[in-house]
Amino acid sequence: MQLPKFYFQIPENTPPPFLVGQVSATDADSGRNSHIKYKIHPGTSGSTNFAVYPNGGIVALVKFDREKLGTYVFHVEASDSGKLPLSESATVKIKIIDVNDCAPTFSVTSYDVAVDENMPHGTEIVQVKAEDHDLNENSKLSYQLNSNQSHVIQLIKVDRQSGVVIARGW
Repeated sequence: MQLPKFYFQIPENTPPPFLVGQVSATDADSGRNSHIKYKIHPGTSGSTNFAVYPNGGIVALVKFDREKLGTYVFHVEASDSGKLPLSESATVKIKIIDVNDCAPTFSVTSYDVAVDENMPHGTEIVQVKAEDHDLNENSKLSYQLNSNQSHVIQLIKVDRQSGVVIARGW
């Protein structure tokens, strides 16, 4: 009996239960001795979060959060149906794919700065900082002023990429 390594990817936050993939083994025996059943080795990192059907289908039992844990590795055992069953184990690795599920948060919620009334145009006033715990494209931030006060927008602007607030000039 031979089992390769299995690798699957699933998006985080998918409601359970759902089919992740299928493992399969081959057995050179014939008849009853060639009928294969599968199970997860207890005590491996994914054994409580996944189930394996006797036909090799791997099912997710929980909703996964990539920000908590991004990869699960466990072992699946395939055994034949002989009078003295033979078995073999394979490694299953499941990568949790990031989705844009984390809102940006500011490291400081309020910025108090003093400015000169004759501050020249282009002077940096303050830099605001936020972070997003998602990955890659999902973690890219852009900054903008959110003000209904038109006189504020006439006096300052924010660099969309850096978060630097700049004086437009008085």
